[in-house]
Amino acid sequence: MVIINKNLIIIIFVQILFVINVLSQNVEFLYFDQSDRNIDFDKNLVPDNTFTFQSNTFPVWGPFGLGLDYSLGSQPTLDDTNTYELIHNQTTLISWITEEDPLVNYPGHGNMYFDGHYFGSPSFFPIDYAGFGNEGLDHNYKWCIRFDFFTIIPTIHQSTFVSISHSDDLFVYVNGRPVSEYLGIVEYRDVGFLLTDFGGGGEPIQTSIINCNRKYRPNIHYFEIKSEYPLNCDYFDDCGVCYGDGSSCRCFEGSPQCPTDEYFCEKGICIDEFNCQHNEFNCTEEYPGNLCVSQECHLYQGCVSTDISCDDSNPCTIDECDPPVGCVNTFIPNCIPCDSSACISSNPCEIQECDPFLLGLCIVKPVNCTHINPCIVGQCDISNGQCVYSEIIDCGSSSIENSSNQESSSDIDITTASTLGSTIASTIGSTIGLTSTTTTTTTSQTTGTPTTPPQTVSEIPISLASTISTSPVSDEGTIASTIATTLASTIASTFGSTISLTAVSTDVSSTLISTISSTLSSTLATTLSSTLSSTLSSTSGVTTSSLPYDKCYNKKCGKGEGCYNFENNAICLKTNCLSCYDLNCQSQGLKCVSFKLEKSPKDLCNDCCEYAATCSH
Repeated sequence: MVIINKNLIIIIFVQILFVINVLSQNVEFLYFDQSDRNIDFDKNLVPDNTFTFQSNTFPVWGPFGLGLDYSLGSQPTLDDTNTYELIHNQTTLISWITEEDPLVNYPGHGNMYFDGHYFGSPSFFPIDYAGFGNEGLDHNYKWCIRFDFFTIIPTIHQSTFVSISHSDDLFVYVNGRPVSEYLGIVEYRDVGFLLTDFGGGGEPIQTSIINCNRKYRPNIHYFEIKSEYPLNCDYFDDCGVCYGDGSSCRCFEGSPQCPTDEYFCEKGICIDEFNCQHNEFNCTEEYPGNLCVSQECHLYQGCVSTDISCDDSNPCTIDECDPPVGCVNTFIPNCIPCDSSACISSNPCEIQECDPFLLGLCIVKPVNCTHINPCIVGQCDISNGQCVYSEIIDCGSSSIENSSNQESSSDIDITTASTLGSTIASTIGSTIGLTSTTTTTTTSQTTGTPTTPPQTVSEIPISLASTISTSPVSDEGTIASTIATTLASTIASTFGSTISLTAVSTDVSSTLISTISSTLSSTLATTLSSTLSSTLSSTSGVTTSSLPYDKCYNKKCGKGEGCYNFENNAICLKTNCLSCYDLNCQSQGLKCVSFKLEKSPKDLCNDCCEYAATCSH
């Protein structure tokens, strides 16, 4: 807080230079009305914008305070074109505002309203009818006046720029130092300066402004003062407010000292009682709740919203935005992405797949419901995409009858017998998982003499072929009975009590129906399966109570699947997948090995095999 003692600023003269009334802001000024005897004020014939940069004047202190003196003595000062006389001599100059001469000038004082920041008029005639009077004109056009302002520049940062607009001569001094010494005849001119260029930090500053009118312009004389800082103030509070109470500099968010302005992208935040921190305006915080737009603040424009992109580059998703939650990407059912295209299977019986040759295009792959039995017709159910099968009535009966008539008096040829034997043996071997090479000695049921049975299941076809080839083809029942009896006896004598024929009969009989149908006929296959199942289940000489449990016995597989023993586990495999039954490795002197395939993503492969089979040593 700084206070100037007004008692230190005393001017003793009947014409008081000026008095600052802070409450009313009526500012007094000193004037000198000029008579016709001062030829410096008879410039009606001088054109406007006649001036010089060398005024040859300097400030002095006289009985009326700050005045002007002249450095050229009796020599005149001309304009920059050396055409017009602007100052006649020293005597004429010092009477402008420095010394009183009753015959030449008439001193006095007046006042005007000034709020400390602004005063202005394009028709400024402050001493009409004063001094020597208007001399018959509408205004007094011959005079000089001086304003003196006192203020303090506190340490608080604040702009101190002052601008002055005027007609004719203008002399400005701050603490006695020249700011402007314009000597000339002009209708309008501007000048500006900073008070802090001449003092500050709590120091008192006196600003003196002298303006003259020396030319007749009907009703025109410009004079205007604009100051961003109070020119009249001898006391400032801690906030830098003239005659303030200290409350204006406390921090209030939204106040002029701590503003929030979206237009300028500014957010004011009070960090303590007196200090404000100016942050960048955050549009998202100011306008929350919509996660579907990106908001940024642009200077002189404010918040600008831009829709965000929810594109996940997946053609199989529906990309949407929900303002409370943001992006939502919903998967399209039965869709696979093909580059930038979506292949959507709207019909479960017509699967859309990616074209392997044309990028981004789809092809249709119908579900294959063809059955290996030509007497069974399959079709796809569009409700679930599953195959539905139905048997053709009396399909294949004529071929069986023709076969019986042609071969009624002959035996089955050895090739057919061997094929049938291999098919049956391979089916049984893969079903029950026989891989033992251990020789098991059993006793013949007819002779009671020890015999050495075949070493592996691959030897079963030899026995079956011999038996089948010598069997007359009288009817399917006889052939089936002969094959089943021989097969059961061969298995029993070969593997003894290590095989559960009851389990074998259940699994083998259902499998043989389809495999034998391709060799002979569906009627024979069905008859053989039924007879084989019955024969195997009732074969004597086998102790079923001591047999190990076949895990496929009670295994329930889905439609189009069969049960297989793999590494002592019962697994369900699709019947259209390659298996040990298909390879018939035994006929090549090899063993069949199953291995698990790498599982493909479910949405890319709905009909893939989990296991594959191969022949190995």
